[in-house]
Amino acid sequence: MQPFGGVSRVIYETARHGMLREKTECSVWAGLHQNYAIESLSNEFPGSVHGKRIVEKFAKQRLLMPLNSQLFTGYASRYQPDICHYSFFMTPRVPARTKTVITVHDLINELFPQHYSKHDKQAEYRRRALQKVDGVVCVSEHTKNDFLKLYDFDDEKVIIAYNGNSLSQIKPIPPRLKDPYFLYVGSRNGWRKNFDILCRSFSAGGFPMHYKLVCFGDKPFSEAEKSRFQQLKIEDRILSFSGNDEELAGYYSNALALVYPSRYEGFGLPPIEAMGFGCPVIASDAPPMPEIIQNNGLFFDPESCDTLTSCMKKITKNSEENNELRLGGMKRAAVFNWYKSCEKVFTFYEKLIGM
Repeated sequence: MQPFGGVSRVIYETARHGMLREKTECSVWAGLHQNYAIESLSNEFPGSVHGKRIVEKFAKQRLLMPLNSQLFTGYASRYQPDICHYSFFMTPRVPARTKTVITVHDLINELFPQHYSKHDKQAEYRRRALQKVDGVVCVSEHTKNDFLKLYDFDDEKVIIAYNGNSLSQIKPIPPRLKDPYFLYVGSRNGWRKNFDILCRSFSAGGFPMHYKLVCFGDKPFSEAEKSRFQQLKIEDRILSFSGNDEELAGYYSNALALVYPSRYEGFGLPPIEAMGFGCPVIASDAPPMPEIIQNNGLFFDPESCDTLTSCMKKITKNSEENNELRLGGMKRAAVFNWYKSCEKVFTFYEKLIGM
C-alpha cells in the first residue's frame, strides 16, 4: 500500500531480475495498489504485472488487503506457480505444489514492543506467516541471528541476501543549495528513526551559521517539528527537499556527511547509497550498521548527543581521514549489488523446488 519505500524497492529489483533471467518466468501480483515502483515495472515489462494502481484516497489498507488476498488466491489457482514470494506477512492460500518464501526486513515489533501500540498486529502477522512458509530471506546477518533467536525455523531454509544500491548508475543533479550541509534521508517519524538527536546535536554543535541540515524525502515539516526547531534555534538552518533519484544523488554527492541516527534497522539503505557517491557516513552504532558500513564510517551512541556532535565536528575539519572514509565507503558500497543479491534469491527458489 506504500507509494514509495525500501520494501517496494526490493520487490521491484527482485521481480525485474526474474523477468530478465533466462529460463525463468516471473510475474508480480499487485492487486489494487498505489506503488510507483510496481507501476514502472508494469511499463517496462507489459503484461508482467497483474493489478492496477489506484489513487491514494481509495487506498484503504484495512479494506484492500483482504480483497487482494482473495483475488490472489484465484490468480494462484489459475497459474499454479512453483514459487510465491510474499511481500508482506499476509499469506493468502496457494496451491499445494507451490513453495512459499517471505522476506524479513526487520524484527522491530518483536524486539521493541514497548514502543508500539498494543493494537499493532505486525508481530502477530509475522508469527502466523512463518508457520506456513517454506523459506525465509533475511536482509542482514544481524537480522538472521535475531530471527533464529525469536523463531523456531530450520536454519537451512534461511538465507541472507543484502539489499543492493539502486543509485549506483544514477547521474547526480547538483543540488539547489550552495551552503555546506549535513544530510538526513528518509522518514523522520517514530522512536526508531531517532531524528530528534540529530536536531539537538546540530543545535549544540556551534557550527557556522551558514551550515545547514538538509532533510531529503518524507513529508514537509509538520507544525510540531517547526515548533521543535524553534526551541532549538535552528528553524532558519534546517531545510526539507524531495525529488527524484537524480536529485537525491546530487545531495549525497555534495553533503559534508550523511547522518543516520536510527536506533534499529534491518538493513538501512541510505548509508550504502551515500557511500556510493563518496559521501562520508556518520551512523549510530546500533545493529546492523557496523555490519553494513564496517570501518568506513564514524559511529556514535544513538542515545548520546555528545558523541554525535563530536562526529559531526570531526567531519567539518576536512581531514585526511575524510578522504579515507570517502574512498573506503565507495569500495564498500560496490559490494552491495542487486544482481548478486537477486541471483542468490533465485538460486534459493530453485533449491526449494528441487531443481
